[in-house]
Amino acid sequence: CDRKFMEIYPISFKDQIKELMKMDQFEDALFVIQNCKSDNLGITRKEIQQKYALYLFNKNKFEDAIQQFIDADVDLREVLPLFPHLLLPPDVPISELQTGIDPEYLKPATEALIPFLVQKRNGLPFIL
Repeated sequence: CDRKFMEIYPISFKDQIKELMKMDQFEDALFVIQNCKSDNLGITRKEIQQKYALYLFNKNKFEDAIQQFIDADVDLREVLPLFPHLLLPPDVPISELQTGIDPEYLKPATEALIPFLVQKRNGLPFIL
């Protein structure tokens, strides 16, 4: 007898999201969380977007990464450490710095940061 049985069982939204993120399927994870009615998932949309942004940043997709940071309203203090060359004292040459960014991509990465900084600046309260 050559019969095969297949067992089908539901997987919780929380487990689906975790698995999608492990497979770097962040857009699918965002889709699931957007369409899930439960608030008790153990992860938020913002957390997924932040992880997605870091994933994109590490793939040298800087503009897409910055857009995810903007959409998730990530604090400036969490994004700037990705750009240590911008935080250098003036007397330290960039060539001595280990940025984690391939030197070939340093300029595009920094240029992609500008919209994020502008958005954050525009959101600051006016102080006299």
